[in-house]
Amino acid sequence: MIHNNKKFSSSTLILYFSVFGTTKTAANKLSNKIKAPVIEIIPEKPYPKNYDLTVKMAREQLNKQIHPKIKHNIKNINIYDTIYIGYPTWWQQPPLIIHSLFDEFDFDGKAIIPFTTSMSTPISESQPIINELAELNHAKVKTGFIYTGLDSLNNQS
Repeated sequence: MIHNNKKFSSSTLILYFSVFGTTKTAANKLSNKIKAPVIEIIPEKPYPKNYDLTVKMAREQLNKQIHPKIKHNIKNINIYDTIYIGYPTWWQQPPLIIHSLFDEFDFDGKAIIPFTTSMSTPISESQPIINELAELNHAKVKTGFIYTGLDSLNNQS
């Protein structure tokens, strides 16, 4: 399988959502480690690059439970058995675009491994939400991890 000019023979995929680049960095480092393709989860309406405006937009989505639509750049998800899902932690939970991911795509029978980027919130805060979303989608969730730097990936495979 060829993705972004890289050849992979993996049945593993890495999906990630990132506004400011931290989760993108984590996803790419994980990709290099486990040799799996990476696809960004891109919202149809982009988040502002200004931190305060992003917080305002994300807070409104959370308060109103708005699941932002995803640009359909994610293809052939059905060929993967294991899917890592990376996201920043916002208010002790995944951004609502992660809900959209489970709303819009079929994860039936997939193994989901969440990873988050946060300097203060452990994965144990957001993983229950991923567990619930995956269960509704008939997927199985493995224990996730928090990315705080390169050493965070040493035990991931």
